[in-house]
Amino acid sequence: MADGIFIVADLFGAEADRIAELQRELDPKFANLFRPHVTLAGSSGTGVLPLDTPVDVLTTALTTVGAAVAPLDFVFGAPERFPVTNIIMLPLPVHGPVRWLHDRIATCGLPFASPKFAFTPHCTVHFFRTMTDATWQRARRFRVRGPISVDRIQAYATREPQPATLLCQIVLRG
Repeated sequence: MADGIFIVADLFGAEADRIAELQRELDPKFANLFRPHVTLAGSSGTGVLPLDTPVDVLTTALTTVGAAVAPLDFVFGAPERFPVTNIIMLPLPVHGPVRWLHDRIATCGLPFASPKFAFTPHCTVHFFRTMTDATWQRARRFRVRGPISVDRIQAYATREPQPATLLCQIVLRG
């Protein structure tokens, strides 16, 4: 993970709690760093924001996004493994409301770094540990049973190895 500012949608509710339980089972180190979330900017589609981005500038830009975007329901697919990695994720459709939210964030005027990957919306459930066949089999059986409603987005500053710091939280009101 890179140092910088990431924009995410933290996940809440019963299904998010089930995802958190799966994260703790498969990769306790990762589970202790973050609650289940979808990274909207800072990983795929856009790079991170510089840590010296003023919080008032960040908040103003994201408030404009929040005013234009209504709350969303995230519908996750079956677990997938990123090729040639230990990363297991729950994918979201690349096109549709999540993509629209990502594009609004990416074009809101903030100075994002260049992306390393194309936008691939997902919730990571396994990141650090070495992958075993048993881990992959356990993950493959997991299904999110219904949509997870998202009515706000968060911006976090990350400075390895310290825990992420919440900079702002914006309600989706569109």
